[in-house]
Amino acid sequence: MKINKVMILGFLLFVFFHFSPHTAEANSDIDNDQLNSATTSGDEKSEEKVSFPDEIEDRSSSEIGEPLENEEEETGLDKDTLKSENSEEDNINEAIPEVEVTEENFYEDKESAEHTTAEEESRKEAIDSKEEDSIEEDLVDENEEIQLETFSAQAAVAPFQQGDRHNDIVGIKKKLNKVGFSGITETTFFGSWMETRVQQFQSYYGLPITGKADDATLNKLDEVYNSPFQKGKRHKDITTLKEKLNRVGYGYITVTTLYGSFMDKQVRKFQKDYGLRVNGIMDEITLEKLNAEVVNAPFQQGDHHNEIVEIKKKLNRIGFGGISETTFFGSWMETRIEQFQSYYSLSVTGKADDATLKKLDEVYNSPFQKGKRHNDITTLKEKLNRVGYGYITVTTLYGSFMDKQVRKFQKNHGLRVNGIMDEVTLKKLNAEISKTPFQKGDRHNDIVGIKKKLNRIGFGGISETTLYGNWMETRVKQFQSYYGIPATGKADSATIKKLDEVYNSPFQKGKRHSDTKELKEKLNQLGYGYISVTTLYGSFMDKQVRKFQKDNGLRVNGIADEVTLAKINKSVNNNVVKIFLDPGHGGHDSGGQGFGLNEKNIVLDIALKTAEILTKQYIGVEIMLSRTTDKFIELTERANMANKWNADYFVSLHTNAFDGKTGGFESFIHNGNVSKETRNRQSEIHNYLAKNLPVNDRGKKTANFNVLRNSNMPSILLEYMFIDNKNENSLLKSSSYRQSLGKLTADAIANSFKLKRR
Repeated sequence: MKINKVMILGFLLFVFFHFSPHTAEANSDIDNDQLNSATTSGDEKSEEKVSFPDEIEDRSSSEIGEPLENEEEETGLDKDTLKSENSEEDNINEAIPEVEVTEENFYEDKESAEHTTAEEESRKEAIDSKEEDSIEEDLVDENEEIQLETFSAQAAVAPFQQGDRHNDIVGIKKKLNKVGFSGITETTFFGSWMETRVQQFQSYYGLPITGKADDATLNKLDEVYNSPFQKGKRHKDITTLKEKLNRVGYGYITVTTLYGSFMDKQVRKFQKDYGLRVNGIMDEITLEKLNAEVVNAPFQQGDHHNEIVEIKKKLNRIGFGGISETTFFGSWMETRIEQFQSYYSLSVTGKADDATLKKLDEVYNSPFQKGKRHNDITTLKEKLNRVGYGYITVTTLYGSFMDKQVRKFQKNHGLRVNGIMDEVTLKKLNAEISKTPFQKGDRHNDIVGIKKKLNRIGFGGISETTLYGNWMETRVKQFQSYYGIPATGKADSATIKKLDEVYNSPFQKGKRHSDTKELKEKLNQLGYGYISVTTLYGSFMDKQVRKFQKDNGLRVNGIADEVTLAKINKSVNNNVVKIFLDPGHGGHDSGGQGFGLNEKNIVLDIALKTAEILTKQYIGVEIMLSRTTDKFIELTERANMANKWNADYFVSLHTNAFDGKTGGFESFIHNGNVSKETRNRQSEIHNYLAKNLPVNDRGKKTANFNVLRNSNMPSILLEYMFIDNKNENSLLKSSSYRQSLGKLTADAIANSFKLKRR
């Protein structure tokens, strides 16, 4: 019986290897050219029946048109068909289907493979499987086993790549399918779809994208495939993973070391929601994303976590207590979190988010609490002593007595009683300080500084010690009265603020400020002059300011403080001359004419130059013009403009015209009841101009001109020359001469009002 089986086996082996296309390819005596010649000879019509070659066993996605989503789609067979064919393989006696050997199905290339149907491929796989099963059954006996050496159409190479065939490729495909790069038929052939999946795998895990199953790729694949963090496995770190998933909302997972079905489900949901490969494995990509979300995920009601114990501990310590220190985030903890957030001005969510935890750590670890040392603790103690929570020894140690006094202060002011000088407590303490002035009988280091400042700004003669005595109280009252503060004699916040303002004024010796120039001009104008107009507040200016202060009964400190500035400005305003210049005519009213000149244009030029000279070269004068362009203004309106502005003097500028022969200069004032100043000003200005004009003096005259009659201030009307006089017209025609007339008029006005040059 054994012999018969051996003989049958030998015969079958002969037939199998003799007719197999593998053998044909492996046989060194037959090359491809010979084989091609044989298949294209005249015998090609003969029907030689052989099984399908293995080369077309696994078609890639490019070979069948579209990438396959699962095994059934990739092979073209549904589960029932596969099951049926597998059951047929078990029947060794069933006849093996025969196929015709042609050039198209004997050699595998992409073009021919595209014409091979899915049905033929699956039938081939079934046939190969039957042949191997049949041979295996014949080889195996109860007492002996014959080893069958098999041959591969291609030698195994590393790395595996598209076109390769190897038994190990089945395992690679299996692993890729498992770790989320699925839809690959698990055969020995490395097709284009497998190449695509390998590329996707490499890209996903940060490997060089070659599409080849090299060592790095296979190592990473094994790492993921064999991860201890997947369904059915146990690991001590799984508890931490579960806690993190619970925290970011993929929760209600029982925290154990088992990676169970529900955790697998939650991990897959997490991966899907964040666009990751859905494989249920907590691989490095999934873990990285999970950790990132944990950072942004606050603890909230319903959470379980070991860190919650520490949060509760801190809340209990800093005055939000009564919380049971367990791992569960309950409703009472939520209430305490809300209270904490409200107290420290955070968003009230009831969740232990990053901002809340940061503030919690800040308060809990404050350097201003019992048992700690800090340089600023001395200042805190001084403040507590000052507001009545005193008798604390001023050192850098935050001792038991200070803790007691801080708790007392917190309780009395409705704060959280924790003994910690947190931001809320400190803010309240500073507010109380501002309402608690130094007063007679107090001792404090800050009193020395107050005395020093009072001595500097003119309230001196105070011994600079820490005691607030009677004389200091007197000086504080004087200071308060001088600067318009309620004179209580106490160094309250308003007093201290004003004291600092004066002491640090930019308008004192040795300092620079842009406004110092204007201040110097005003002092020069008031007769405290000859000061160089720069931004430096020098020694000479300090001397002149002190002189001004002494002359005006002010505190003599050399500082241009608000009281001194107010006095200077008032004096300047009382000393400023407001001159209203009215160039006659304008617009459709050309005035007198002669030799192509119009009076309206001539007098506008003279008025503009007069205004320029007065403002730029003289101090203590302000100028306003009735018009600065060629426009007409009613006579009464001109006078009204000057009246509204409260001008000190009204000057109307004109030229004369008569018969072409008459010439000369003349001036007019109103012919009614005028002031002595009006007559004096006319005399001074007329004489100054007549002396410097190269024309006849026609004299000082009076008339009932509208602008003179309606102006409320002393006023004058000037008639420079006769525009229709050829000789005088030639002078008026010159632009430079008109400019000189403007300067001459400005100087005449300045001479009358005793204005000082800049």
